[in-house]
Amino acid sequence: MVRLLLRAAAGELVVRSVDTETEDQLIAAIEVSGPGVSPVTLVINRDNGLIEQMRYVTPIEGRCVETFSDYRNVSGIQVPFHTVVRRGPLPPVERDVTTIRFNVPLDAALFVKPS
Repeated sequence: MVRLLLRAAAGELVVRSVDTETEDQLIAAIEVSGPGVSPVTLVINRDNGLIEQMRYVTPIEGRCVETFSDYRNVSGIQVPFHTVVRRGPLPPVERDVTTIRFNVPLDAALFVKPS
């Protein structure tokens, strides 16, 4: 999602407002699409500006919906710590982030080619 938003901000992708599937006035939706990118709908909470869902279609699974919640502030960035992914007929997958850190120095030993 971050790469998608960065490309949209750079003007590489088309962003347009779309109707939501709810009557909740606190919810808005935009569609992001462009060359090499199938349309992705982002459902946004108007009250706090956070993305609540990401919807898209894949050739294999069909309609996919990722629902984000439990946002927490991490170094000034709002990060969803809970996500539920529903892909077509497959059972939903839930993931929970327990810890996240940004721009942490990495040990140089990680980049040494094994002998």
